[in-house]
Amino acid sequence: MLTMIATLFLQVAATAAPPPDLIEAPDVLAYCRTLLAKSASDQFNEHAAFVVRTPEARHYFVPLPSSGRDDLLLWRGRIPKGTVAIVHTHRDMRGAASKLDVITARRLGIPVYILTARRIVKTDGEVTEVVRKGKW
Repeated sequence: MLTMIATLFLQVAATAAPPPDLIEAPDVLAYCRTLLAKSASDQFNEHAAFVVRTPEARHYFVPLPSSGRDDLLLWRGRIPKGTVAIVHTHRDMRGAASKLDVITARRLGIPVYILTARRIVKTDGEVTEVVRKGKW
């Protein structure tokens, strides 16, 4: 009986632990740093990419082209197969998720990460939260 209770406890504990956030993956975080560095020299244009996970659980990134308009990104066409998130930059003063970020996350069913020099914000379309603070 004790073994059964211990096994049940371990199963519940294993399923209760939240999965590590995608942004903590070293390759994703490194790409986000590169994207943010690029935006530092072009601060009025947002820079973004689709984060795509391969069947081998590796990530690659499909950059979105600049719209040529301040603080706006547009994508026409299909989203790459295997897309698990969108990462994009905002200016530091606009570090929160925009209404469009929230709508996009909800509509696509994937998280949208907003990158600034001081924090990373994540929205899944329902909950918006700061997932990294300070210089990351």
